[in-house]
Amino acid sequence: MAQILRNSLLFYGGPLATHIFLVKKEGSGDQFNGLEKIMNGIYYGFSDGSQLQHVEKFAKAGHDKGHFRNYLGYAGWDFHQLENEINENFWYVAACSPELIMETPSESLWQEILMAMGGEYAEVSKRTRTDGI
Repeated sequence: MAQILRNSLLFYGGPLATHIFLVKKEGSGDQFNGLEKIMNGIYYGFSDGSQLQHVEKFAKAGHDKGHFRNYLGYAGWDFHQLENEINENFWYVAACSPELIMETPSESLWQEILMAMGGEYAEVSKRTRTDGI
């Protein structure tokens, strides 16, 4: 895996330990069999099994830049835990496009999404991480 993705960025995805990657699928080709659909244009898969072969082909063809992001680890929740945390305002839920998710630099993604939501969320987006966000 390290050789296949040696020129790609690696992002921190969360404290649960496995290597996961997100994929932006272009067109309707069957080049990413076995990946799970999150939403139109965004798929995920783990760095094992047949998914790795598809990512390797895609990367070797030079399509990895801007088409998938690699994350070390992921965040996960128990049944209803995330729903409860959203209800307690620990998380904000937003509609996003694949382009926004894949093309916005990671360091400004949350600010871009909150600004687009407007209102109180736009105010939250102005806070820095040192403000407790």
